[in-house]
Amino acid sequence: MTLPLNKTYRPMEATPASELPAGPEWQYEPKWDGFRCLAFRDGKRVDLQSKAGKPLTRYFPELATALTALPAKQFVVDGEIVIQQDGPPFFVYQRRLGSAKVVPYGRRAGRSCRQAP
Repeated sequence: MTLPLNKTYRPMEATPASELPAGPEWQYEPKWDGFRCLAFRDGKRVDLQSKAGKPLTRYFPELATALTALPAKQFVVDGEIVIQQDGPPFFVYQRRLGSAKVVPYGRRAGRSCRQAP
């Protein structure tokens, strides 16, 4: 059975609380500096999307490639694209997205990915 992927999912957002919930059903993770991303896989196709619904796949082709290597053929993952400690600094990845008007769109996005792997 094949089900269509709904690309209108909204990312989970943190909500303020006066204290942390307790119990074995709760898990916590550190807050990393990165890019919020929803990853959709349907067969061989992988689409990465920002929390605002903007396409991110062309800016992170290595992530899309890695997701196609997973055994699951259909999924939606809500997470954060984080930067490795021994990798390029965070601002290098911001350039991929054109945060400083460095990468507007189109063919230059591919060039930017090669310059800031």
